Amino acid sequence: MGKAPLSGMAKMSPLPASHRLWIAACLFLVPVLLALVGAIGGGANAIFLATPNYLPMMFQTWRTATPTPIPGFLLITEVMADPDGEEPEGEWIEIFNAGETALDLSLYKVGDEETAKGLEGMFQFPPGSTLPAGKAIVIANQTEMFYQLFRKLPDYELYDTHQFIPDMVKYPDWSGGYIELSNGGDEVLILNEYDQRVDSLSWGSSRLELDPPPPAVAQGHSLERKPANRDTNLAADWIDQNQPNPGKVDLSLPTPTPTPQSSGTPSPIAPSAILVSEVLYDPEGVTDAQGEWFEIYNPGPDTVYLGGVRIGDEEMPGQGEGMLLFPPGVSIAGGQTLVIVQQASVFSTTYGLMPDFEMVDTNPQVPQMLRDSTWGTGSVNLSNDGDELLILDANNIWIDAVSWGNSSLGVNPPLSTRQRHR
Repeated sequence: MGKAPLSGMAKMSPLPASHRLWIAACLFLVPVLLALVGAIGGGANAIFLATPNYLPMMFQTWRTATPTPIPGFLLITEVMADPDGEEPEGEWIEIFNAGETALDLSLYKVGDEETAKGLEGMFQFPPGSTLPAGKAIVIANQTEMFYQLFRKLPDYELYDTHQFIPDMVKYPDWSGGYIELSNGGDEVLILNEYDQRVDSLSWGSSRLELDPPPPAVAQGHSLERKPANRDTNLAADWIDQNQPNPGKVDLSLPTPTPTPQSSGTPSPIAPSAILVSEVLYDPEGVTDAQGEWFEIYNPGPDTVYLGGVRIGDEEMPGQGEGMLLFPPGVSIAGGQTLVIVQQASVFSTTYGLMPDFEMVDTNPQVPQMLRDSTWGTGSVNLSNDGDELLILDANNIWIDAVSWGNSSLGVNPPLSTRQRHR
């Protein structure tokens, strides 16, 4: 038996379908409008809608989307076309991944041939080569010469001179020649897997890539992109770097008002006036191999570039004494002296001051001289009884020499020897 309806209560009829849809729409839109008003007027404390598709609605702060990393891309960042050492053995190219993801280098080629089927060179990275984001690699012509100049190893070499350095692979589909960079004007370019140009540089007399191009630089200088991640395809991207540091890129912006420089070349003056001004071959209290030192002097008024200049005690090429090269970019000002020591740590303890260069690496703050094994195969060790010290220019011409004791090669008759004196 059914129950009677309550007294005074009217029976409600169901809402029409159109009304139910209108109410549902209001329930959906009102919170949306409230959220938008809060976002506009709420400042830092605003609440944002998280785009729900169902009721009840959930509110939360808007999550910032993760930015998509910039894909890796290659830039030529430094080129040494005119090294202090032999050419092309001392040439090298630096490449930088300016993006935010690693790159498979085996897809890319590097060379100085700008036209397919040309006569210059194009080389491909070996299989498995990669370059992480924000890192640079150096391709040397030959590791042996590169190491002599910079006392560190490159990442790749064009010609096999070191068993642990990967060799670049000739890319005959583009060209069959060799990479030999012209000092007065040439190009370097990078090609991708489709042989399309990724980046390029020209300098000096070549306008194939940049017009106008950056000028050619002095021997021992490099062309460096500064900052390393800027690419406007203009000569202004490049500077004359007189102290190359292959493998290390500079991301700092250039100084707005750079200090004027003479001409990019340290000095047109030949180093013929450089003199040996002092020699200590028999030090007191330490071994000769620790305490020997010598000094050179520029008596003229002009700064002289020391690129290619050697100093040592080997008077004949290919023999067993030593000959040393100055590091790249070194000059000596007019009236200046430079002191070269066996060990900076011993010299500073003895004299209370730092030398300009050392032969054995004992202090990271003092530049190290580079051994020139093409002239002397040994080390510089001055004999107390009689020896010589000579300076050679880049053409192996004697600039100055001194001899003492039983040697008369530099001075005849030689200087006399006095123990513990110089």
